[in-house]
Amino acid sequence: MSEEFNNNQAATGTEAPAPAQEPAPEAGTAPQYQDAQQQPYGAQQPQYAQPQYAPQPAKTPTKAIISLVLGILSLFIPFGGLVCAIIAIVLAKQANREMHTGLATAGFVLGIVGLVLGVIMVIAVIAFGTLAFWAAAPYM
Repeated sequence: MSEEFNNNQAATGTEAPAPAQEPAPEAGTAPQYQDAQQQPYGAQQPQYAQPQYAPQPAKTPTKAIISLVLGILSLFIPFGGLVCAIIAIVLAKQANREMHTGLATAGFVLGIVGLVLGVIMVIAVIAFGTLAFWAAAPYM
């Protein structure tokens, strides 16, 4: 029957009616699209691999950095270097307990060197001061 209808259309020159189209969306609204692969509620979604991130390098403890700075200062500050050296040694020990780093070791070594040099300087000042006092004593 449909062949006869198509033949009649061809003979008469009329075309078949166009299929019904959806109405256009109203002005100011976004068009709604249907997903061709829409899954029913509760269906399993595909599992994607988790992104792999490079491991972050370990953060240097702040105490190690401070002990290094104080260890360096203990070498250059004449009498305050003793205080800097002692604090550098204490902070380096604490930093080594938290995380063993080269900065903490360097701060410890520089603190020891600064402490030794500071003690030698104090002994030298006392010795030379005493010697100068006794040398000047006859003239007083």
